[in-house]
Amino acid sequence: MKRLAVFDFDGTLIDSPEKEEGMKVWKQKTGQAYPHKGWWGRKESLDTSIFDIKPFPNVLAQLDKEKNTPDTDVIILTSRMEKLRPEIEEILRINDIVVDDIILKRGGEGKGDIILKIENYNDDLKEIVVYDDFMNKDAGKIAEYTKIQNQLSDDVRYDLYLVDNGNISLMESSNGIMNIINEEINNFINEMSLHSLSYDNVLNKEYIDNLKASDEFERFIEYFKYEEGLEDLEDEEIENHEHFESWFHDELKMRFDSAVEKISSKIKSDNSIDIWRMMTVDKNWLSHLIQSGKHLGVYWSWEENAAEAHWGKYGGNHQTILIQSSVNENYVNWEDTIELNMSISLGEAESEIRLFKNTPIKIISLEINNEQIIDTPEGNQIKNKTFYA
Repeated sequence: MKRLAVFDFDGTLIDSPEKEEGMKVWKQKTGQAYPHKGWWGRKESLDTSIFDIKPFPNVLAQLDKEKNTPDTDVIILTSRMEKLRPEIEEILRINDIVVDDIILKRGGEGKGDIILKIENYNDDLKEIVVYDDFMNKDAGKIAEYTKIQNQLSDDVRYDLYLVDNGNISLMESSNGIMNIINEEINNFINEMSLHSLSYDNVLNKEYIDNLKASDEFERFIEYFKYEEGLEDLEDEEIENHEHFESWFHDELKMRFDSAVEKISSKIKSDNSIDIWRMMTVDKNWLSHLIQSGKHLGVYWSWEENAAEAHWGKYGGNHQTILIQSSVNENYVNWEDTIELNMSISLGEAESEIRLFKNTPIKIISLEINNEQIIDTPEGNQIKNKTFYA
């Protein structure tokens, strides 16, 4: 895959019903009031027996054009919750829309975070195009995408297209030349110590607001129901329960403490921490790394067995690699790392550690398809070389 085309679902590819109008239609069709306060997190908002949900013709034509572009993967990336996958897949099926992947909301990850992961795990990716309505040009939604621009590889072109009521226009573009110009400005690394991290660094209003808007929040509600024996209550009733809010904040602090404790045990006396990264790459990856490779990405794991190759290609001309390195703990973005490890959906399974961009990295060990190659002639050419996150 050399190109990635990313399409948002609601308001971009699909002309899905908005909350206010949708509730009116619901009452007209059923004779009853819409049964929930929320909209976007409810399967009723995608009920095809009530709503005639169709794609925007211009955007569908663009999606088909992207599908026919060589070496291009087309995905749908939506903030809808994972539990709504059946409804989304049914709408796509009804409208004969087929894409390479459908990615729904996972924990606290933003859309830009997911795109950056895909780029990190696909070494041959050279262009990313995004089509999104950005929730009517909401600054926060735009920032989800723009915040990663300086973290993408220098040779990756990154274009953002605004979709407004089915009309497409280029909103922002960046390419390798712009990244190279900015390289000197951004050629530094931040520093942060896990020991200096506090609740206030992570459990701030923005984090809590984002969490409450995600599918993970429902998991917290389920836990509270179970612990308090309140399984018969509706989610809205739990949110208004007199003890829920204090329980919720205490639970976040407990998850924060647990994540810090687990990762702290991995930091050595010299303040270093071993990290691993697994990827699926092109068979020419190693020769490229030897000749001109520079960046190895910011997404790693602090547990070897938790390192997995996400978003990569399998089989054919691709192979699985596992890199081991060791970095000073001050080069770890601990705010993002602890937040990810607090996630109910992602934390324990992935044991993710996120580095600051341009952190210096030495390769200690390199396996290709489970075969150690660091002491081979090719391996000797990289083990003393300094790469960067």
